[in-house]
Parts: sequence; structure tokens; C-alpha cells
Amino acid sequence: MALQKGFSFSNIKRLYKNIYDEIPEESSSLIHGDLWNGNFMIDKNGMPALIDPAVSYASREMDIAMMHLFGGFDPILFETYNETYPLVNNWRDRLPLWQLYYLLVHLNLFGSSYYSRVKDVVDRYV
Repeated sequence: MALQKGFSFSNIKRLYKNIYDEIPEESSSLIHGDLWNGNFMIDKNGMPALIDPAVSYASREMDIAMMHLFGGFDPILFETYNETYPLVNNWRDRLPLWQLYYLLVHLNLFGSSYYSRVKDVVDRYV
């Protein structure tokens, strides 16, 4: 879709080939799918609540990547998560890979202000 809208990226075939080995061997999990700080709230009883999901089965790292993409979460959350349900080694190094999907969505919906970030991630993996 981004290509159809006039955004160009070089070596897309190499990108696909290179990211294949980056994705860890781990079963898919049920994820929120749009987990940024705007979809996290505290209810009237002081309990955390997640809203507006885009639920799917995917890598857990996708939710973690989205949570890092737009900030707003305390680092202790990621430390506690990783202690409770450890992520695959080098998960932080893969955050840009998982963020690429969300950045492409934003590029297609909101335009060129996201192009340089998408291009940076693509260039990282080609």
C-alpha cells in the first residue's frame, strides 16, 4: 500500500529474506495488538485496564514493540514482564522489526511524517 501511495524502499526482497532468520522460534500468543499508552487506563477501583484492542495471535514481542514505539510505559513493566514470562534472547534488538508493521500502518494512514522512520527500519534489515 505504501508503494502504491508513492513511498519507495530499496531492496524489499532482501528485507524479506533477511528478517526470516530474525524472528524467534516461539509459539504465537494472543496479543492486544494496539498496546500504546492511550489504550491503557486505570479504572475507578485503581486497577489497570486495556481498551481498544486489535486482537490477534502473533509474537508477544509485537505488543512489547508497540509499547516502546510511542513510549509512556515505565521500564519496570518490561523488567517485571521479562522476569515473569521471559522473552527470547535479544528481544530488544528486534523491536524495530516488530515496529515496522505499526509504522507502515501509520505511514499509510497519516502520511509522509512516518516515512523516514519506516525507511530507517527497512534499511536496517537490508
